[in-house]
Amino acid sequence: MRGTSKARRGATGKGCAEGRGEEGSGYGREQGKGGAMFNERAIVCRSQAALSGLMGAEGPPASVAPPPHALHELRRRVAPPPELHWLLQEVEAWGVRRGGAWGGARAADALLRAVAPLAAHPHAPLRTAALSLLAKLLPAAPDLHPGLQAILECLDSSQPEVAQSAVDKLPELVVGMQEHAARILMRVFELGMKSRLPVEPCIAKCVATINLNRGC
Repeated sequence: MRGTSKARRGATGKGCAEGRGEEGSGYGREQGKGGAMFNERAIVCRSQAALSGLMGAEGPPASVAPPPHALHELRRRVAPPPELHWLLQEVEAWGVRRGGAWGGARAADALLRAVAPLAAHPHAPLRTAALSLLAKLLPAAPDLHPGLQAILECLDSSQPEVAQSAVDKLPELVVGMQEHAARILMRVFELGMKSRLPVEPCIAKCVATINLNRGC
């Protein structure tokens, strides 16, 4: 009898120990799962933050004034053409962030005076960028004289590629200075008479663009 009781107590003790061991291992598994879930959640949070950065979170609003360094260097026009080209791109990017407002009439005038002389530059990428920016600035600038002079200088250039650049961009340029359209188109017609540049499509497109802009 005594042996049977000891055997029972031994079996009971062994069962309790096994039960505690199973509980301990179960707790360890739960703790391990919790740690893994926490790590996964941290990874997801970091991934979402990185993804939002890659997708272009909104940066600070653009300054009301044009980039001062770019405006200063464009006025001086002593930097190499590639650097001036980069500065024009910087100004255009600033204008896009401003929603095309160009910082108001005064800032648009300052930019127009700085950019206009580059429209007839021999460096093709710089010239193209200047004409493109000129087309955007003309509707915002009260004083169109620098832009008009730049376009006429391009059309009168002895370099055919400079005149061709202006002819190619003219339908966009003339919309911003419709009061001078007759004078510009007459100069284009004269250019066609004394050169081999095909100006007829340009004149037709300019007239169509002006009529469309006026609602005709």
